[in-house]
Amino acid sequence: MSTGAASLCRKSRRPAPTAPSWTPTPPTCGRPVSSSHLATHTAAHDLDAAGRDAERSLALFREEGDRWGLLQATHLLGSLAQISGDYERARALHRDALDVAEDLQLWPQVADSLAMLGRIALQTGSYAEADQYHERARRLAAEQLNTFTEQFAEVGLGLAARRAMGADAFAHAFARGRLEGAGAPIAALRDVARPRGS
Repeated sequence: MSTGAASLCRKSRRPAPTAPSWTPTPPTCGRPVSSSHLATHTAAHDLDAAGRDAERSLALFREEGDRWGLLQATHLLGSLAQISGDYERARALHRDALDVAEDLQLWPQVADSLAMLGRIALQTGSYAEADQYHERARRLAAEQLNTFTEQFAEVGLGLAARRAMGADAFAHAFARGRLEGAGAPIAALRDVARPRGS
């Protein structure tokens, strides 16, 4: 349990929970942690509810000064904004998450935030910016042995190259192993790299 949640429990004079619960405990004790977990659990089913839970968690973590909790809630809110197509808000939230993760020296979360910023840049057509973020994320993830984020960043590099070059030119370059600066050849993009009609 985070120190912020423990502080909330002391303030409410309720016993601290021994493990996070999927359901918030009334009225305050454990709610930031539980709401954050609940928001993550709910995200796939009810984005509005997940957003409300994450906003509530963000406010409570901010009130307690719990920066780790702020990072979790901010990252989730950034992802929800990205899903809804609000790229400006998503970018701002992921930049905030990146700042907190860097301050806390949580390098896997730094790599995740960089990768998310790269994906937002890709989605908004800023391919050079996408490459910069994805490459930073890829390198940092590789240093941390964070295979998931490293692969996510590599795919982002490949997608940016494909969009910048056009599908046919990308497929041609991919087939000949001539993709530079995209961490290529990227096996994950083999299907999207096929020339049209093949």
